[in-house]
Amino acid sequence: MSPPERPGREPDRGLDRRLERMFDWFTGLPRHEAAELRADIMEAVMLKMAALLLSSVGIFLMSGIAYHLTHARWALGWGMLNGALFVARLVTVARAGRTTPLRVARRISALSILAFVGFGFGCARCFASGDTTLQVMAVISVMATATGMATRWAGLPRLAVPAILAYSLPFAVTMARSAIPHAELLAVQFLIVTAGSITLALQTRRSLISNLRARRLAQRMAATDPLTGIGNRAAFEAATTAMRHGAPFALVSVDLDRFKAVNDTFGHLIGDKVLCEVARRLIVAAGGHLVFRMGGDEFIILITDGQDPATVADAVRREVRRPMPGLAPQPLMLTASVGTGAGVAGPDCLDIILHRADEELYSTKRAGTVVA
Repeated sequence: MSPPERPGREPDRGLDRRLERMFDWFTGLPRHEAAELRADIMEAVMLKMAALLLSSVGIFLMSGIAYHLTHARWALGWGMLNGALFVARLVTVARAGRTTPLRVARRISALSILAFVGFGFGCARCFASGDTTLQVMAVISVMATATGMATRWAGLPRLAVPAILAYSLPFAVTMARSAIPHAELLAVQFLIVTAGSITLALQTRRSLISNLRARRLAQRMAATDPLTGIGNRAAFEAATTAMRHGAPFALVSVDLDRFKAVNDTFGHLIGDKVLCEVARRLIVAAGGHLVFRMGGDEFIILITDGQDPATVADAVRREVRRPMPGLAPQPLMLTASVGTGAGVAGPDCLDIILHRADEELYSTKRAGTVVA
């Protein structure tokens, strides 16, 4: 169950929509696909604690060595800036589950751009210091960061490329203006390698997106009933697990009456067609609520907006018992036993409500009655 939202604070839907458009633009994908892969890209790009720790420790070490060798204020300021940005990003990642993912992405994006600008400034100053140790460290760090950006941030090419340029261009200018012999040639070579890193980022992006598409397709197939196309038991479990703790919900449990006789009389091919038709009718009766096939001729409707489940149950009975012409050699008319249960999301609450709905369903089925 996800944590409860803070009372009295309504989410800014307009801000979230603007953030969605911004994030989707960063991905460079068509809008509909960017929205589908948004959460996966955020997880792959922005919420990796190990990468954050390693990069920050590397900058701490470099700024510390720079201050030790130069005793310059810029080195001290660089280290302090990195420390502040590290804490801010660490807190943002740690609180990722307490706010909307898009706002987490916005903060991490802004803080990361600041960190990259500061990193470029620090590396440029290290190179301009003339100290051989700092110059070698700066070159190694800049190239290693470009490689890391080309892989870790590949899912957001329109953000990764400007970030690479944000620290690479100032560093190239500093290199070209240094007193090293043939410094201009070094700067040109550096820019060529940087261009290679950008090309690598675009190529890696294609591989990343292909993997995310394949994973998303596998997830959809795992959560979809192959016969009817609606959600299966795994999808039902995922939907109920995602409910906010304390949120009200209701279940409508549906079981077809005498469905075995349909299979025995007309065969399983006709039986499958009947199940598909029933699923379509349940979607209509559900009125926008989620419908799941739990197995065989058992279905469940999940209600999360406070609607009376009895109203949905009545709609289910009406839809199912309408004639089904054209599915079998003779017109079919089925009925359904229905049970309902309601409560709030919490530990063990789902099992209790599901048991309550099933008890009502099987009580009706045992009595041999169908409520109009």
